[in-house]
Amino acid sequence: MRGLINNSFKETAVYMREFKAGLWIDPTLFKAFNIVQVPTFVVLEKSFVQGLVVKHDKLSGNVSLDFALEKISKESVKAQELLLKLRSRKR
Repeated sequence: MRGLINNSFKETAVYMREFKAGLWIDPTLFKAFNIVQVPTFVVLEKSFVQGLVVKHDKLSGNVSLDFALEKISKESVKAQELLLKLRSRKR
């Protein structure tokens, strides 16, 4: 995530809820998903349960959310859904 919407945590949280996406800042997730560089985008096929690593896809690098979801969507139905939502909000 690059900054906050209108420099506001509240507005950013509202946007994330509308988008039905989660954003976690949790150091235990770095270990769970073997994240060794940032930024890393992780798309889960199911809800995350602490201690269980569910089916997921990830992409690391200095790229936009749109780019990451497009690349991941080649392997993930969930990423396809998120990409469609993201692109529909941009119109």
